[in-house]
Amino acid sequence: MVIMAKDGFTFLVMGYRGKKAVAFKEAYINRFNDMEAFISEQYAARMGFPQFTEAVQMAHGEPKSYHFSNECDMINKIALGVPVKAVRASNGVKPGDSIRPYLSDIQIADIRTLQMADIGLLTSGVEFQERKRALAEYHGRRKVVRLSA
Repeated sequence: MVIMAKDGFTFLVMGYRGKKAVAFKEAYINRFNDMEAFISEQYAARMGFPQFTEAVQMAHGEPKSYHFSNECDMINKIALGVPVKAVRASNGVKPGDSIRPYLSDIQIADIRTLQMADIGLLTSGVEFQERKRALAEYHGRRKVVRLSA
C-alpha cells in the first residue's frame, strides 16, 4: 500500500498496477474533486442567501412570504429553464427538500450569480418585471460567453 498526494489531498493507493488501475485511480480523484467543488458551491450559495433575504426585506419594507418565494422562483426558473416544481417532479424530490443535490455545478453557480445580481437590483429599487427581464438578459449573455469559451 502506498500513500500518494495529488492536487492537495492524500489518499491510499492499493498495490494494483496497470492501465485499468491507473484509470480507476484517476477517475476516483476526478470524482472527489467534483464533489469538493459541488460542496464548495453549495456552501457559497448558502452563505450569500442571508444577503439576498436582507435585500428582499429592504425592497419591500414589510415583506410577505410570497416576496421571498417570488424572487427565488424567478431566479430558479431563469437559471434552470424550468420551474422548480418540474425539477422536483423529474427527480422525485419532496416539497421542502432541497433540489440542489440534483443540480449541476453550472446550474448552482448560475443561481448564485443571479442571486448576487438580484441583490443589486433589489437594493436599487428596480421593479420585479424589470429585474426579471434584466436577470434573464444577463443570464443569456453569460451562457453565450460560456459557450464561446
